[in-house]
Amino acid sequence: MNQCPKVGQFRSHIRHNHENPNEPIGQGTMQGNPTEKNNLVKFRLKMTNDEHQMLRVMSATDQKYQYEVLFDALCWARKHSEKILPLAYPVNGTFRSCYLESENSDLSDLEASWSCKTNCALYTALALYLRNRKATAIGSFNVLPTVSAEAMS
Repeated sequence: MNQCPKVGQFRSHIRHNHENPNEPIGQGTMQGNPTEKNNLVKFRLKMTNDEHQMLRVMSATDQKYQYEVLFDALCWARKHSEKILPLAYPVNGTFRSCYLESENSDLSDLEASWSCKTNCALYTALALYLRNRKATAIGSFNVLPTVSAEAMS
């Protein structure tokens, strides 16, 4: 699976005085700030609270921004697009704002493959990716304590 491209990190750029290069003139600017709105495209998705919580948990455990997890979901969906049918929004969901980097916001290939609108393609990719990751995580480890054989007898 494709890894998300890493967004530039906060870099301080301090201008120096030309007469005395060791003396800074002022505090620098933030370059490559991933939270700048001009780099991100906003989408409104109707998600359940469980789906939203799972997105937040994955973002934290993978140490990624939520839009990077969303990009991972799109990469996963593109890889499995021939096996996927579009999902309807959940009835009990609420609308949440989700963001994608502008260069990754073109979903026309998934829209054409699944014959659906942009938000439906994005929700389908995210929901199925979250379900797949959750099933993988549950199957790989047991969070409940196990009872020893001696205690059972």
